[in-house]
Amino acid sequence: MFVAGSEGSISNDIACQYGLTYIETPNFPLSHKHNEVLKLSKQWNPDGVVLIGSDDVMCDNVLMYYNNYLKNNKTEPTGFVDAHFLWSDLTGYWSGYSNHRIGETMGAGRLYPKYCLDMIDWDLWNESQNCGLDYIATQRIKNKNIKLNSLSLKDIDGFIIGIESKIGVAKKVDKSICTEIGIDYSSLNDFDENKIRNILKNE
Repeated sequence: MFVAGSEGSISNDIACQYGLTYIETPNFPLSHKHNEVLKLSKQWNPDGVVLIGSDDVMCDNVLMYYNNYLKNNKTEPTGFVDAHFLWSDLTGYWSGYSNHRIGETMGAGRLYPKYCLDMIDWDLWNESQNCGLDYIATQRIKNKNIKLNSLSLKDIDGFIIGIESKIGVAKKVDKSICTEIGIDYSSLNDFDENKIRNILKNE
């Protein structure tokens, strides 16, 4: 596992504690930071790369699905259309895009097999950007005529959780704002909130 951090010894010490390979890189632009991780991972000649942010967590079922996906020699990138979000006192489920991007996977936790990365020269973001990185990566893939596969986390009983905070992008949390971006509170009974919190505690 590779980690790109920007807090010097603070980030490095945490990475070393868990046996992770660490590189120091500026936090902005984010596109460059993510590309640095790709460049580092290329040196290890992996079968595929899963990109996930520092405020996202995935469960074992996701990794097991990806492992089997690569074992079956799949070459197209793949990911999940939906996600869960967790605040200190609020949870929500996002079922995916409902606009012109319907069916597109979210960027967090997306798997890029080696074949795909070779096709784009291990460079998903060939421009300096701090936002819209998911869309840029998707367009980069499409421009190479590479198909992006997708499925729902419900299909594998999995979780990818975006952990939000009062100082993060969702610092002004209320139901009206979250409804605008498609987080559905009517679905809270569809998953076990305690299960999500246990994942964060134990993994």
